[in-house]
Amino acid sequence: WRDNGARVVRAAEQMAAGELDTRVHLDSEDELGRLAKSFNQMAVAISEREQQLRDLNLSLEEKVRERTAELSEANQELIAARNQALEASKPAV
Repeated sequence: WRDNGARVVRAAEQMAAGELDTRVHLDSEDELGRLAKSFNQMAVAISEREQQLRDLNLSLEEKVRERTAELSEANQELIAARNQALEASKPAV
């Protein structure tokens, strides 16, 4: 029981340190076995959410790049239109 408890504690410490692929392998149906099973389910859920967050972040970064390019293009068009208007408003010499 003590070894199994130490394995669960060690796995929890690894997970807390950011090792999201940590799992507890216990072949037991007692409280520690159920705890290990729940820990593994929690670890899978956390890993999946982390992946979802990474995917969303990449998607947002792409949208920001696209929107920045659109705004840059619109800004260049405005500058060109302003310059054209300034030229047109100059008195003929």
